[in-house]
This record gives sequence, structure tokens and C-alpha cells, in this order.
Amino acid sequence: MKSDNVKKATFGLVILAFAAGAKAAADVNEFALTGPDYNLGSHLLRMVIGVIMVVAMGVAAIYLSKKMLPKFGTQSGKKIKIIETVSLGQRRTLHLVEVGAHEILIGCSGESISKLADIIEPLTEIDLSEKKAGGK
Repeated sequence: MKSDNVKKATFGLVILAFAAGAKAAADVNEFALTGPDYNLGSHLLRMVIGVIMVVAMGVAAIYLSKKMLPKFGTQSGKKIKIIETVSLGQRRTLHLVEVGAHEILIGCSGESISKLADIIEPLTEIDLSEKKAGGK
């Protein structure tokens, strides 16, 4: 739900950037392009500045959407939480998911999601560090 709002806000920023560029272009065309006071250099400079503003606002919108969308996309529910995710390559991941008091290991590919294992005894950070210390 929040992801949709961020996408709408990003789209709005892009539209605003293009509107600002259109306004800058309209300001340039507002002046008569003929006559003794015509200065091509100043008109070109204003147009270039307008284009740079549009590009900068577009880049800012893309940057903000990439920074904000992952935060909203990984929101946990009340009873289901993704504990850890490991990428295994292109479009293949392992997810350790907590559902209530149970932990489940699932594998995801581009076409399917498979349950790989039920974790009987959930591992904690302390359990993992003790096993590493004992194995050395």
C-alpha cells in the first residue's frame, strides 16, 4: 500500500520537473525573437538552464524512489516476518521466514516459490557464534 503511494509521489515529482521545464521554455519564448534588442545568447542560456533543471529534478526523483521503495517493500506483517534473505544468483533467493513461532526456509526463483525446510529449533545469533567457536 505504501509502495503505491511512493510510486505516485515519484510520478508526481517527475511531472513537476517536466512542468518546470515547460515553464522555463515558455519564459524563453515569451520574449520576441526579433528586433534590435534580440540577444540569442541569453535566450539559449535560459533554455539550457531550464533543461538542466528538468534533468536534475528527474534524477532526484529517480534517486529518491530507489532509496525509499526498498524501505516500504520490506515491511513486516504482524505475524509473518522475513528474518533473512540470501541471493543465490539471478532471480534466485533463499528466505528464512518466521510465521508465528515457526521458522520456514523457502526458495524463490523467477517462476516458483518452494518450501525447503521447517526449522524445528530456531537459530539465534548466540547459537551461531557458539557453533563457530566450538568448530575452531
